[in-house]
Amino acid sequence: MLGMDLSFLSDLLRVFADAIPRPVMVRTDERLVEFRFGRWPRVLGPGWYLEIPLIATYESHFVTDQFVENQQRFGHNVYRYSVRFAITDALLFATRTYDDASLVADVTEIQFSQALLEHDSDLEQISKAVHEAIKEELKEFGIDVRNFQISGHSKADFCLSVWELSQ
Repeated sequence: MLGMDLSFLSDLLRVFADAIPRPVMVRTDERLVEFRFGRWPRVLGPGWYLEIPLIATYESHFVTDQFVENQQRFGHNVYRYSVRFAITDALLFATRTYDDASLVADVTEIQFSQALLEHDSDLEQISKAVHEAIKEELKEFGIDVRNFQISGHSKADFCLSVWELSQ
């Protein structure tokens, strides 16, 4: 019974601990975007800063090369591809999107399907068309696409999807 009466102290202590300013280090491979009062974003480069939880929220973004690898089925073929990208403008990225990997994967999937329809089965032309299209589209989100590569393709050897069965 005594433990139940004092349980609110743990929650109260956590609230106060979360309000205490604390040091934060931004490494050379990341940028920290600070939003004061939910607005007025600014980018903090490498170094030490004082994180003030009561007036600001923070988002950390890696600015080194990142990879998205995926496997996509189109018709009777399965394609494996990878995209190498980097966030070049952390402020633009933080204010325009939520998740870099899913954004890159979604844009790539759409452009890849369009390129397959336009270029039939020439993988070199498909790869070049997809790279140019996603590079241009993701530029407005502060993402630089460094490379797009089709790492393999084969005939689909698995069952039809639920969507295909309903057709």
